[in-house]
Amino acid sequence: MKVLDSPYRVFNPLSRARSGYGHYLPDIEKILHHGFKYVENQAKEALEKLNILEPEYMDQTHFYQAVLTVCEGINNFQKRYEKLAKKMAEEENNSGRKQELLMIAKNCERVPYEPARSYWEALQSYWFVILIDYCSQNGSAISGGRVDQIFYPYYKHDIDEGIMVKEEARELLEALWVKTVISSKLERI
Repeated sequence: MKVLDSPYRVFNPLSRARSGYGHYLPDIEKILHHGFKYVENQAKEALEKLNILEPEYMDQTHFYQAVLTVCEGINNFQKRYEKLAKKMAEEENNSGRKQELLMIAKNCERVPYEPARSYWEALQSYWFVILIDYCSQNGSAISGGRVDQIFYPYYKHDIDEGIMVKEEARELLEALWVKTVISSKLERI
């Protein structure tokens, strides 16, 4: 017990008792491509196929019901951000910022519950997945993966279709980067 109480210990055992361990990569691409609605539908289908005579029936039922609860919570989470962005847009005097907030609200109306259709929606969905994991795992070593590969199809589509120019795409990516860096610094405090 002296080792665990020592100020020279290598790890803090309580940190793992208070939160998940982290050091994993969520399947963000699946959510970008399909949304949590897809996960919700998979859970509903799996629940319908369960056999009450199987020994694992109750455990599986509880698991899939928990998945449905999480998906509902994620949908509510994004809608709170949508509502906040709309409220902020109503109070905003700068027309450029107002349009930006309305676009954020529009994105939050859709993602991550629905699949991302654009670069900006993909960035928003990605951030929500990371943020939700930070909330549930206490911000412990969650990897965002190969963002260059994850975002490229959305970026290329929007640039090719004239939906945005490279400078806009870069500014959005830089904003995501700032959020990521700040959140990683906050978890150390």
